[in-house]
Amino acid sequence: MKANKKVKMRELGNADIYLLSEISDKMNMQLPDMPEITEWETKEANLQVERYGKQLIKMFLHNMYKAKDEVNSLLASVSGKTVKEIESMSAYDTNKLVLEMIGKTVFWDFFG
Repeated sequence: MKANKKVKMRELGNADIYLLSEISDKMNMQLPDMPEITEWETKEANLQVERYGKQLIKMFLHNMYKAKDEVNSLLASVSGKTVKEIESMSAYDTNKLVLEMIGKTVFWDFFG
């Protein structure tokens, strides 16, 4: 079921970085090697970065269960909701919120 109300998400801040670190540790994320790109303004470079990003997203989503409490805490923190409210959200809304968080620059700076 789709929600009618969009959840506003704040930018990730200093405290969120520590929670991301804890999440990464619990997930035991072994980041793939960043592709070696010499010319950044090419179609091939864009494709390599896109593939790398998809690998990171897939890895994060597939390992979220290992850090469920921490992910819920982070989502609650950035959305202004309580952990209970996050836990009661539909799968659709939760995934939407996770993907919005993944789209934040700080997330990519941390995992990229």
